Amino acid sequence: MNNFHDYIINCVSPGGRILEFGSGEGTKLLLDAGLIVTSVEHDNDWLGRVPTDYIYAPIEPFKSDYYIEETGWYKLSILKREIVHNYELILVDGPTRLQGRGGFDVYFDELGLRRDVPVVFDDVHRLWEFRLMGNVGHKLGRNPVVHVQGDRWFGVV
Repeated sequence: MNNFHDYIINCVSPGGRILEFGSGEGTKLLLDAGLIVTSVEHDNDWLGRVPTDYIYAPIEPFKSDYYIEETGWYKLSILKREIVHNYELILVDGPTRLQGRGGFDVYFDELGLRRDVPVVFDDVHRLWEFRLMGNVGHKLGRNPVVHVQGDRWFGVV
């Protein structure tokens, strides 16, 4: 376990649900702690690697006047249909930098994502993720808090 995953586990009630954008090795740690994880995933190689509730959403083209360098995000129509809003925390760790994560900010309200739960952003040592965290914090009227662990930074709004 590490501070990143400990932080998430301590924010959620025992047996609580997390909505995760982008699954990975850390998903198993959350599951092992007794949490229920719904993972939005675009990469077939990650589907089924851990026993989470997957929402398979391939990447579709994405354009934004603000996130101009980003090229794709999860297929919006699938997310609108599949996301169930009974989660206690949102974890933003996908899609990969190759596509970008700006769609999370741009489509936040359209997806009806909850404004009353913590939103945790991994990789905020990278400018793009740091900027995304700040924009979502502004949207939600909450100041971001950055946690630094050596070369790994995560933020919470």
